[in-house]
Amino acid sequence: MCLDSFEKSVMKTAEKYNMISPGDRIVAGLSGGADSSVMLCVLKALAPVLNFEVCAAHLNHGIRGSEAERDRLFSERLAKSLNIPFFTETVSVPEYARKKHISEETAGRELRYEYFRRLCAEHRLTKIAVAHNLNDRAESVILNLIRGCGVNGLCGIKAVNGNIIRPLIDTSRKQIESYAAENGIKFVTDSSNLSDVYSRNIVRNNVFGELERINDNTVGNIARSSGIISDENDFMEGYVTSLSA
Repeated sequence: MCLDSFEKSVMKTAEKYNMISPGDRIVAGLSGGADSSVMLCVLKALAPVLNFEVCAAHLNHGIRGSEAERDRLFSERLAKSLNIPFFTETVSVPEYARKKHISEETAGRELRYEYFRRLCAEHRLTKIAVAHNLNDRAESVILNLIRGCGVNGLCGIKAVNGNIIRPLIDTSRKQIESYAAENGIKFVTDSSNLSDVYSRNIVRNNVFGELERINDNTVGNIARSSGIISDENDFMEGYVTSLSA
């Protein structure tokens, strides 16, 4: 099968971090947004090349009413158009957040991964693919710095964390949107991403705009530095472990 340059770059990322093994059965988290829609399409293209299976899962957070239902229906149609098995469930993030005394952002993340892990157990799936990209990695580093962090916080989002993989982690949001436009991949936009209620949105919508006035490769530079710190941290942890063995 012939892959284009974008698909080859994602495959290179998968190989670099040993994300995918032959025979893997991967569930892709699908929100319906640009990142996850592109990730699903690329995984579909890579599946016969790397010899794995892929399905998609969408969790309705029970927050945005008709817009959330729109996202669910869109995700289902996209998976169907790709002939990919689709799973979906609806939860109440606000209710869960109140019970746990945590933010809705944290609650949504916990419920998503709980759902994905349950699907893995029920359907013998081996990996969970989520669509964090290069921009997300850089944003996380800035947020961790603001909150006060050690070395682990500067490592940002890991490419692989247990059975969770991030095939787009070395890909910028601009590249993702270009691939979607070139290949006619439609997606939906979560209106909450435009609101500065969430701290990540403030960094994404305002802080990076100002930083890029200083250096237009701010995102890439922060992500690259984060990768170096992560590699050095892994080396030191491995070295300390070897001394105590």
